[in-house]
Amino acid sequence: MSSFPGLERFPFTIRQLNPSTHLIRETDKYSEFPHIYAKTVFLTKGSTRPALIILSDTGCGTNLNPRPNFSTVIRPEPILSGTYKPRPDHNYNLANFLRATINPNGEIPYLVVTTHCHYDHILGLNYLPSTTSGMTTVLSSSHKKSFIVPRSNLAEHSLCEAMGVKTPKYDVGIWAHDLEPIVYAYPNPLHRSEILEIDTGITILHTPGHTPDSLTWYDRNERYIVVGDSLYERESPDTKEASEPPMPTIFDIESDLLDWWDSLKKVISFVEERNKEVEETADDRIEEAGSDEDEWVLVTATDSLSDSSGTTEPTPRTITIDLRAEKTPVRVGPEQVSKKRRVRLGAAHVTADVDAEDCLLAMQDFMRRVLRNEIPSCSLGQERGEEAYLWDEALGDGDGNGRFSVKAPWRIVEEGRKAIPKSEIWRAWVG
Repeated sequence: MSSFPGLERFPFTIRQLNPSTHLIRETDKYSEFPHIYAKTVFLTKGSTRPALIILSDTGCGTNLNPRPNFSTVIRPEPILSGTYKPRPDHNYNLANFLRATINPNGEIPYLVVTTHCHYDHILGLNYLPSTTSGMTTVLSSSHKKSFIVPRSNLAEHSLCEAMGVKTPKYDVGIWAHDLEPIVYAYPNPLHRSEILEIDTGITILHTPGHTPDSLTWYDRNERYIVVGDSLYERESPDTKEASEPPMPTIFDIESDLLDWWDSLKKVISFVEERNKEVEETADDRIEEAGSDEDEWVLVTATDSLSDSSGTTEPTPRTITIDLRAEKTPVRVGPEQVSKKRRVRLGAAHVTADVDAEDCLLAMQDFMRRVLRNEIPSCSLGQERGEEAYLWDEALGDGDGNGRFSVKAPWRIVEEGRKAIPKSEIWRAWVG
């Protein structure tokens, strides 16, 4: 799974998803098993040392083997050069895991994109350099800021208060607007009065629904989209390998199913537009090939296949389409393939690398079936003062291998049935 040695003591695993992004999975006491995406960003093309690490969430803050005589929170100390030198500790937490893997010595600053404020996404901030140090910048959605500020609102809505855990103390450095490309600005270490800027390559989408502050981010360079807790599959190769139980997509008492539905449609449209770029590239190649005698043309050269261990990795292959449906195909070599691929999708739990459009449309269809009372359900009792239900095909007479399940207060689903247009609920999904 990992190319980094000596990580067995950490409650994290790491594997590379694409050239710039690693997936970090946490084993935590709450059985959330959150995903943390770590993307390295370089100042200029050809640079050998990253200038920035983007973290998508920070997990549950698991910290193993804490020693009372050592600091359990990393805080950088200023030194004479004007840069920062982190104080080392001997605990097995997120900060030290990053130092042991993609951020040796902890010298690269972090931009933390919080997909939303729930505790299993922000508690790891306790172990990163503080947001006042200049080494950690937190980005949150600007949609309904009052959901997370002041700090008393964060304590309530993050569920830290209900869980009896200390709410992380941090400042939001970037309130991201909808469809905003993110540029990271920082002082030039050689000329502190000069501000340098890094184009991160990511764009933020406001996707309220799971929570009002939920966001999705898209990496245009890797053609990869992360949807936070808005949706994820019940199981994946990662969860099966780790023997983790199936996990439903969760809605809480602050959720809004109409907002979620509209956000899902928005992300589907966003992904479809970017997938059209792949189709247009294929059309261009078909037109070019029409002037030759070749009857087939390559349209893509990578796919994700699971090996015997269940690990999903990009695997080169050649796919051809028949231009005139005649005779024997002539295959085009991989060197002629377009650099663009269909958008891939990751979530904050379970799902890490699947075809985005397929997953989004499948979830939309599943929610339609929930709203049409076609999915078996059962009561889970009272949670935070409301009756919670589980919708899961495993409760019915089928084989129980459905792709999705949903857990939500009954009220949230009933409100969704009334608010979402009936024409959209009853529309058939064409896969």
